[in-house]
Amino acid sequence: SADIISKRVERDLSLDLFNAIQKQDGQFFRERTPADLMSRTTEDCNYIGFSFGFCGIFFLECVSYMVAMSIAILSVNPLGAIVPFILMPIIAFLGLRSEIIGDKISDEISDITAELNKCASEAITGIRPVKSFGKEEHEKNKLRVHSKAFRDKHRKLDLVWADWGTPMTALGRMMLILSTLVSGL
Repeated sequence: SADIISKRVERDLSLDLFNAIQKQDGQFFRERTPADLMSRTTEDCNYIGFSFGFCGIFFLECVSYMVAMSIAILSVNPLGAIVPFILMPIIAFLGLRSEIIGDKISDEISDITAELNKCASEAITGIRPVKSFGKEEHEKNKLRVHSKAFRDKHRKLDLVWADWGTPMTALGRMMLILSTLVSGL
């Protein structure tokens, strides 16, 4: 199933990434905090595992469904295939375009997540000096800024899916109706 494939890809990627990180020199670790490394590796492995697992299987399912349905429509009534063959490339274009935009925002979310985790880690490890020097409010504000950026990017991603998903869904429904009307079934 897609979940099994997704988890296997995620596990293999995590192991390969861990082995690659272990081979890095000291400079690599001086430039990055443990929280940053943990956050980035976990988030990125999860996203890639999801993409190859669920999304890959879903893509194959959609392609096989389209091929099977095209063959069925052509065998029943070739005239009924005109509408799907016109609208499916438009739907595919919209899907690919939304995916490109969504990927860019997801990368930004991953960067913000790493910064948020780094900020939280610094706040937790430096809690005594922060309180003793009266910088607690400054640290809270840093977390608020990162949290707001995180929330805003997620909202933006949700709007992308809504903006692009609605026309794709509408075209898919119109395709069924128009195909039925054109074929005369």
